Amino acid sequence: INQPEKETCESILRMRIEANGLNTEDFDEEALSFLASRFGKNVRELEGAFDRLLFYTINIQPTKHIDLKTAMRSVSGLVNIKEDEEKLSEQKIINVVADYYNLAPYQITGNIRTSQIAMARHISMYLIRALLDTPFTKIGKVFGGKDHATVMNGVNKVEKTLKTDEALQKVINNLKERLKS
Repeated sequence: INQPEKETCESILRMRIEANGLNTEDFDEEALSFLASRFGKNVRELEGAFDRLLFYTINIQPTKHIDLKTAMRSVSGLVNIKEDEEKLSEQKIINVVADYYNLAPYQITGNIRTSQIAMARHISMYLIRALLDTPFTKIGKVFGGKDHATVMNGVNKVEKTLKTDEALQKVINNLKERLKS
């Protein structure tokens, strides 16, 4: 069974809202989108987060209109636990990029120079730099002892290509979404 798509999760939330006798117009789209993207790995987790939101808005901080802030506050304990479990790291980024390109992580961190592997390596370096603000020298160590100039060239290559290549922009956005979930 695959992870449900974000739109499917949002539809499930709308059905749960109506099943509880509430009006979907009382829920901001941002709040539903937040719950769907943060807890959409499986339906049970999504419904648990929704139940927690209902409990919070009925018993703890009664409100008729549910906005993003309210949704975030209601599941703050769950979100913090989840962030601790799945903290973003260099290795997680490499694994997600490797999975996206159907490669093994060792191929990305190794010295193979085929264009597909080199591109996956450069994208991994770029994401590590952009999302974790990791120094070039440390990124170089993660990638088998490459020097900072090599890493800088890889990151700069992706940054330059991103300005004009819509396909690469979509790839980067897709990878960022995968890293969030």
